[in-house]
Amino acid sequence: MPTGLEEIRALRREDKREHRRLWLVLWALVAAALAFDVCFRGWGYGFVSPLEAAKSLIALVRVEFAAITQGYVYTSSSELTTGLKYYAETVMRFRTALLLMAGGAVLALSGTVYQASMRNPMAVPTMLGVSSGVNLAQLLLVLIYGTSVYSLTTTRYLYNYGIAAAILLIVLLGGKLAGGKHASVADMLIVGTVINRMINTVVNYVRTEMDTETLVLFQEYSENSYNIYNQFSNLAIMCAVSLALLLPVYLMRFSYNAISFEDGDASAMGVRPGAMRVYGLVAGALLTTTAMIHCGNVGMLALMVPHLCRYLFGADFRKLFWSSAVCGALLMLLSEIIQRMIVFEEYEVPIGSIISLLTVPVLIWAMLRQRRGWE
Repeated sequence: MPTGLEEIRALRREDKREHRRLWLVLWALVAAALAFDVCFRGWGYGFVSPLEAAKSLIALVRVEFAAITQGYVYTSSSELTTGLKYYAETVMRFRTALLLMAGGAVLALSGTVYQASMRNPMAVPTMLGVSSGVNLAQLLLVLIYGTSVYSLTTTRYLYNYGIAAAILLIVLLGGKLAGGKHASVADMLIVGTVINRMINTVVNYVRTEMDTETLVLFQEYSENSYNIYNQFSNLAIMCAVSLALLLPVYLMRFSYNAISFEDGDASAMGVRPGAMRVYGLVAGALLTTTAMIHCGNVGMLALMVPHLCRYLFGADFRKLFWSSAVCGALLMLLSEIIQRMIVFEEYEVPIGSIISLLTVPVLIWAMLRQRRGWE
């Protein structure tokens, strides 16, 4: 006759098998989506054969290896790409896919950290006003530099991170002044909401006063930032900033499970919920800024992906950490593929709108099937 302990072990083994199957499915979907994205030209231009795409990627590895070991540059490595008709286009598609996948993973992780810190499944990092700060930075860049804005790298980061840091400083000071000895998270959110509304009002007003050419440039730049130059450099910068912010979160992954309880219970476990909550707010906001700089206004992903991962993998923060990253990367890549399938004359559907269309039905389905995650 099985005992209660044996039944618990049997359930745990079944959960592990189920999660392994889910992981296999997720990684298979990621590999398939990446292969399809590299081969798919989009906007009515058809496909490149997988063999041709594979040859181009192998040539890319050879070019990069030659650049590192022999000091070659792309213009002097033409002998490595001879006969590859679609080399440049395939490399551009591959770089864009990597940048979007990294942005989706970072944005999903920012939502996971933020919701775990707040113990609120409806919390989203954009509540602190950093998303409007990114919009303001992009508006200033377009107004000041015009069409040369796409070639900027250092200046773009200085504007975006500078405005985000200023907003975070105001939010933290507001919470500190309102909370006295202990920073008030609720007041931080109020200050962030006020800043968000104020900046959005200014941005919307300036947009109404723009001429048509400048308005089109601003819309294209804010919605398709992943098509800028120096994509490998941007990817490296995004990964470096994200790793610096996420490493403490990963090291405290057990503590983030503890703060899902009441503050008194978490303190009894040796965890400082207040400090972890403040760090979660700051890290979530900066991660959102990092992702939106490169991927545009896609904040809905930070709200929806953690919901989906809690439904699939449960509320354990250790599982949520990795599953959110993979699901966020997959969703961002699928959204970009769908965007290139939709062809309108002189109009491109924003990737943020496609993400909303994809995530909302999935969330509704998950909620109707089984409410799971915080209980």
